[in-house]
Formats: sequence, structure tokens, C-alpha cells
Amino acid sequence: MKQASATTAASLLTLMMASSALAQTPSTQSALADADAALPGEIIVTARRQSERLQDVPVAVTAVSADLLRQTAATGLADVAKYTAGFTFENGVGILNSPVIRGQAQSRIGNPVQNVATFFNGIYIQRGFMVDNDLLDLERIEIIKGPQAALYGRNAFSGAISFVTAQPSLTDIRARAEVTLGTDERRDYKVSISVPIIKDRLAVSAGYVNTRFDGTWENAHPLANAGLATNGNLGGYKNESWLIQATARPLDTVRIDGFYFRREAYQEALPAYRMAPSGTLVSQFSQMNCDRFEASAPAARGQFASYCGAFTAAPQTVAGELLPNNVHLVDPRAFSLNGTSTIYSGTVTIEAGDVLEFIYQYGRVEGESIAIGQLSRDAVRGTPLLTGNFAPFAGRLLLDQRGGGGITADSHEMRVNWTASDRLSGKVGGFYSSTRDFDVGGSLAAFPNNPNDFILTNFPAGELFPPGLSATLREDKSFAIFGAFDAFLSETLRLSAEGRYTFEDRREQAKTFPAFTPAGAQLSRSFKYFTPRVALDWKVSPDQLVYASVARGVKSGGFNGRAISPTVLTYEPETNWTYEIGAKTQWLDRRLTLNVSAYHVDWQQLQFNFQDPGGTIGTAAVLGNIKGAKVWGFEVEVNAQVTPELNLSIGGAWNDTKFVDGTFDLEIPRANCQPATLSAGTCPYNGDISGNRLARSPAGQLFGAITYARELSRDLRTTARVSGSWQGKSFVDNRNNSWMPSRTIVDASLALEHRNVSLRVWARNLLDNKYASFATTTYASSGGGSGASYGVIAGERRTIGVTAALNY
Repeated sequence: MKQASATTAASLLTLMMASSALAQTPSTQSALADADAALPGEIIVTARRQSERLQDVPVAVTAVSADLLRQTAATGLADVAKYTAGFTFENGVGILNSPVIRGQAQSRIGNPVQNVATFFNGIYIQRGFMVDNDLLDLERIEIIKGPQAALYGRNAFSGAISFVTAQPSLTDIRARAEVTLGTDERRDYKVSISVPIIKDRLAVSAGYVNTRFDGTWENAHPLANAGLATNGNLGGYKNESWLIQATARPLDTVRIDGFYFRREAYQEALPAYRMAPSGTLVSQFSQMNCDRFEASAPAARGQFASYCGAFTAAPQTVAGELLPNNVHLVDPRAFSLNGTSTIYSGTVTIEAGDVLEFIYQYGRVEGESIAIGQLSRDAVRGTPLLTGNFAPFAGRLLLDQRGGGGITADSHEMRVNWTASDRLSGKVGGFYSSTRDFDVGGSLAAFPNNPNDFILTNFPAGELFPPGLSATLREDKSFAIFGAFDAFLSETLRLSAEGRYTFEDRREQAKTFPAFTPAGAQLSRSFKYFTPRVALDWKVSPDQLVYASVARGVKSGGFNGRAISPTVLTYEPETNWTYEIGAKTQWLDRRLTLNVSAYHVDWQQLQFNFQDPGGTIGTAAVLGNIKGAKVWGFEVEVNAQVTPELNLSIGGAWNDTKFVDGTFDLEIPRANCQPATLSAGTCPYNGDISGNRLARSPAGQLFGAITYARELSRDLRTTARVSGSWQGKSFVDNRNNSWMPSRTIVDASLALEHRNVSLRVWARNLLDNKYASFATTTYASSGGGSGASYGVIAGERRTIGVTAALNY
């Protein structure tokens, strides 16, 4: 392997609930409190921007502790998603990673604004390639479900993810070193240290991780081991991350925190393949088997335009193809991610007695990324028979760069936490951010099997992006005021209300690249909206809480700056109202924890992928709006400490995500009928997707784990763990013709711990299940009447390894 970056599968248990906990209190824990102050076994979260016991928060939250991340050798959000109810992670091409909560997958995964907002120590991360990280020196990860826009901002549309790092200790030295060795050249080196410079007044910490992997799928390409961008297997990566933090308490009532985080990631080409009708940019031979073309040209009329059925982990060849069957063959000049991300922040907290607390946080995010993907199905022969509009690509391999670009964002937040009495407390604040975000994209061509053609030789020295790409510049300014309060109406009944009023100024302009001169008029528009959340919870007993809530999420509209047709220059905001009831309960002296939630989402004006009606072949898709969808679902998480040694945890989720009546995807008739047929009104496809399930939204999810831990002696402990996760069938296209089959993944580990030293042997995907993990559908990608094309990515196969760690 030469370079790379992506997460690998790892077993990760669902959260082990606290064995002891505090009774609910309406007061807010001070931000000045040291992180070490939590009681043993307590799970403290900040899902509502204040420290609270997990079981007392009237929000569906899954908290994954640092101990669980370490015990299971987790490397990213894909691992967390396997064992978190209602959460999936679309770990596709590195620049297009996309978290999904409660089935609310977004149509355009390349959209820089996602449906789930991700935060790193309170700083919002917008781009998909920055969302996942190397889990360096973390205290926990919180998955917060349902709209959180009232406190987290405009893009917490269906939920939020919060990465919380371990803060420097003002009292103790803390250090950890970890080495992982595994199959397929897996090598991880991780170290972190925290030192109090002046006890109780000043402390610093630093962490570093270097992780590399060759991938688990063999690449059958003849140049697979030629030392190009993807060398050896497919799906490999090479990542490096640095984290530096400082904490100062110049006064007992003042705390200053700051951090700097940087990640450099390289991810090789993934084990992926393409499918399309014959005579398109993708393929010379058709892999389609349903939805016959209604074409004006007799030669095309009656051929199949779409694929119906399940996708397999590796491509299946059809008559006429010279490709090997059930084998991945990817041009090694392609790669999935080459990117850097930097986040830094400073926070000042001032406490004014027991009544007021003032908090100011500044944050800055910088990032840049690119990926080169293979669009041609045959990586060895390219597309030699293309003619007409496709003639420029004849004899070449078609490659594509979409979703790359860069971002610079600055944010300021000031808030005041207040406590009026034991029965009334809250917060009020303001937020301002300025974001400069640019996309680059375009189609590329290279001669097959020629390592010196195009990609390796034509990049300008020191430049991340190749010449000839188009660019779109987006500049957003956002200002918001927000507030929240908790009011105890009685000793056991609490009313919580949150609200945020947001003002946004959005601008977009098409640019040339690399000169970055204007290529069109600057588009601008302002948006204003209010996002409330109201909850009522009842403390039935010290260990049982039931709640009901209603919340609104809004995702701003915007522009299609490179659109040719004036009818698609803008798109509108999408909204949702989420109604939820839930219970958080503990039984049998808190040895049994049962948390459940049920919800309904009314989702309107979905932002949807369309092809520009005025565009030509290769023109980037644009965003528009369709009528809406509804989601019904529930989530369950159970944890049982059966004996002092034996722990069982199970959980799952069910989502019924369907388009509402009167919803049409007009790309379907455009893909299956020629323009002349559409104009004549004789196309038999009307694009009606009413009642169909949303794409990439699995209906079911189940997971469970058995953990047996035993003290062998005073200083020696062993832990054995077996876990499994099942994800149900999910459709890939809006017509529900094609799907990814259900899949089951089994993981296992065995650990031995002696004082501060631990050794853990682990296996992920123990049964070596071969499955399709991610797939997308694009209609009319080669112009009107070109049918549907599909991209399919295989999940990671079995990996085995050992991790040794030293704690101080």
C-alpha cells in the first residue's frame, strides 16, 4: 500500500449503563467542574449543552465511552453505527461520508450541508470528509437523535454527533501508548499524554496517531502493485492525526480551554464497481434487466434501462464482457480521498456565584480534499466503442472528480447559563459564523494501463487539484439567538423548552479553476426561520423517566450556481416536525437498563437530486425540492448485568420511511424516455414514487453483545466478548427496484489486563461475510434517455489483529 485513509470495521458494543447514579436535579453542573469529578460508573453527557446524567435527559441519546472505543478497537463512526439504535453511517467514498439518523438519508450525499450536524468539542464540522476521524484521545461520542437545531444550529436537521475529547487534568499525569498489528498490513500507533504544569491552575495534553491498512479486497488490475495511487489491495488507507489541548484556571471562577486538531488522510480506491445500460459513458455492455426504454430511436426502444434485484459484493459479468466474474478490478490511479482538516478553538468560562455562568467559544475549521473515481466499468479496456457525443472518451478510461474542494469557517458563540432557583434554570445566547466553501468537479480521461497518462503527470507541482475542473464558491453568514429553560412544575414533572431564531445570508457563484475567476452571476438570498423544541418529562421514580417532545428541524435552501436552465437556479429549504415519546428506566438495583423511544417525522420539501434540464452530458446534478416523506419508527436499548462477571446488551431500531402521496421523481421519465418521447407526452413513466421507501434507509437493525469479565488474580483480569449486528434490506433507487441485501456481522475479542498493561486479540467480521455496504443510483447521468447507472461498494472482509496498550 502506498497511501490511504478510511475506517475499518471493528466490533463496538452498545453502551453499558451506569451501575450507580445520582437522582435527578434541576440545576446545571458547572462547566468549571473538572471532568474527573463524575462519580464512578456515572455516564454524563452534554446533549443539551449542559452536563447531565444520561438517564435523566429527555432526549434519545447513545453515549459511547472511551473505554468501549478502546476495548473494541473502534476506528470510526462505521463501528459506532453497528451498535447504535437508529444510526447508520454511509462510509462510501471518503469525501462523501454521510451519517444518517432515523432513516433520514439525504438525496445528494455530496451536498456540503448534511442532515446530521457533527461537532468536535463544540465546533461544527460541515464537510463529509471531516466528519469521521481517528478517535484520538476521546472521552466519549454522543449520538443525539431527533432535530437539535434549537441548541446546535441550522444543520442538526435529524440529529447531531458530538465528539468530546478527554480534557487535560489539572491534578494528575495521564499517559497512554497503544500499538495495533493486524492482517492486511494493519498498523496503528497511538500515544497521548496529559501533564499538569501548575497543579490546579495549568495543564496541557498532546496526542498523536498514525494508522495504516492495505484493505481486504484484492485488486485484479494488472497494475495493482505498480506503486500508483492505490497500491496492493483495495480499501486501504493511511492517516495521521495530532491533538494539542490546554486548560488554565487563573482564578477559581475562570477557566480557559483551547485545542488544536489536525488530520491528514489518504484513502485508496474502494472495492467498487459500476453498472449501466450499454452505449453509455459507463459501460459498453448492459447489466440492466428491467424498465424497458421508450425511445424515439428504434435501436434503443425495448432495451432495459434499469436494474432490478439485489447488489452483490463483487461485479457479476454479462454476455460479451471480458471482465473476470466476481472479482474487483479498479484502475490504481483512482483514489477515494486525499485531504487535510484542521480545527482549533478557544473557550472562556466565567462563573458568577451560583446564579450565572458566562461562556464564550471561538472556533475555526479549515479543510481541503479531492478524490478521483473510476466511472468506466471496464478498467482494463476503457470504453473503446463510444461514438457521437461520447467520441472524445473513445479508447480511454473515464474518471471523475466530484465533491472535492475546501472550506474555511469561523464561529463565535456567547451564552449565559442561569439558575433562578432549584426549580428554574436555563440559558440564553447568540451565535455568528462565516463560511467560505468551494466545490471542484469535472470529468477526466486516461488511457487504460498507462501509468504515465494524465493523473500522475499532469498535476501541477504542489497542487492538490488537477487542471480543467470547474468550481463553485459558496459564502454563508449565519447569525442566531437562542434560549432554553427547565421548569419543574412539581417535584417529578419538568417542562423543557428550547428555541433558536436564525438569520442566514447565502451567496454562490460558479468559478473557473484553477484561476478562480467568475464564470457566472453571483446568486444571493437570505433565509430566516425559527426552530423550537419542547419536552415534558415525568420522573415516575428515581430510576424511571418518561418523556414526550416535539421539535422542528430546518435545512436551508440555496443555489445551483452552475445550472444552465434558469428554472433550477435555486432550491427551497426543507423542514421536518418530529414527535417523540420515550422512557429511560433502570430496574433490579440498576443492574437492568431499558431505554425505548418511538417517533413520527413529518418531512416536507425534501431537497432532491435532479439533472439540469438545460445541461449536457456530464453536467453536474442540481438540487430541487419534492413534496415530502413520513417516518415512523422506534428504538430499543437494553443492558443487563446478569452476574458480576456476565453482561448482556441488545438493541435495535425499526424505521418505516415512505414518500407521501403526490411525490414524483421526474428524473425517472427523463432517464427512461428520449426527449422526443417526453415532448410528445407518450412516455409511460411518470416518476410517481408515492408510498415507496426512501433510498439508503434500512427498515430494521438489531445488535447484541455478550461480555464475560473475570478477575484471575489481584492484578490479572481477562475479558471475552462476542457481538453481532444485523442491518436489514435497504433500497438503492426511489422506484424500489434494486436493493442492498440484509447483512450480519459478527465480531469477537479476548483481552488480558495486568495492572497498567493490556493485550487484546480481536476479529472483525469473524465469519468473513461478503456484502455490498453502500450503493447509489444516478438517473440520466449520460443525458436524457440514458437510463440509470449504479455505483456499488463492498464492505470490509474479515480482519484479525492484536492491540497492546500501556496506561499511566
